[in-house]
Amino acid sequence: SMMDDKSSVDEITDLFSDKYGTLYNSVSYNNYELDRLSADIDSRIDIGCPSNIGRLNHNHSITVPEVREAISKLKVGKKEENGLYSNHFKNGPERLVIMITLLFNCMLIHGMAPDDLLLGTMIPLIKNSRGNKQCSDNYRSLTIGTSLSKILEIVIMNQQSDKLKTSDLQFGFKEKSSTTMCTFMALETIEYYKNNGSNVHTLLLDASKAFDRGTLQEMAIFDRKKKCN
Repeated sequence: SMMDDKSSVDEITDLFSDKYGTLYNSVSYNNYELDRLSADIDSRIDIGCPSNIGRLNHNHSITVPEVREAISKLKVGKKEENGLYSNHFKNGPERLVIMITLLFNCMLIHGMAPDDLLLGTMIPLIKNSRGNKQCSDNYRSLTIGTSLSKILEIVIMNQQSDKLKTSDLQFGFKEKSSTTMCTFMALETIEYYKNNGSNVHTLLLDASKAFDRGTLQEMAIFDRKKKCN
C-alpha cells in the first residue's frame, strides 16, 4: 500500500510520526502565561486540598465503589500496547480494585503519577471515506490510552459531572448523542421552513485542527469557568 509517496511500513510510520509531531508542537506558548497558570493551579490546590488527609472532602479522594463502577464501564476486549486487555480489569478480583483505588489516592496526595499512566498509542483514522485513502492529509490522529488512565478519567468525569454540563446544541463527544442527530435536526428544520415558503440560509464553520491546536491556557480558563474541583 502507498501513503503519499511512501510504500514501506517504516516509511509510512515515520511519515505520520513527523506529521503529528509537527502538528502537536505547532502551538507556541508564552512562558509568562505558563508561569501564571502554574501559580494559579498551585494556589487552587493549596486552598482546595488541605494537607491534613482527614479533612479531604469527597471530590479530593477516590473510593472503591467509584473505581469498581468505572471498571464496569470499560469496553470489552480492548487491547493495550503493553499486552494487557480491558478484560483483565473487568474480570479482576476485588483486591485489584482496592489496589487501584489506593494508587489513585496516592497520586492525589503526592501529586505524582507513574510514567506508564501517560503512555498512549497514536493511530491514524480516515476522515473522508470517499476521499483519497493514500493521502496523509485525509487522516486524523486518535490516541488510545491505557485502561488504567481510562478508569481514572471515568472516575473524575463522574465526580465532576454536575460541573461539566454542555449546551443542548452540542451533539458530538457526548454520551447518548451523535452528530447524526445534529444532521437530522438541521434537515428537519430546513424542511419545515421550506414547506412554509421561507428561504433558508446556512453558515458552516470548519476550524482546521482546532482541537489539536488548543492551548493549555484556554483549557485552564474553561476549567475555572466550570469551577471543577
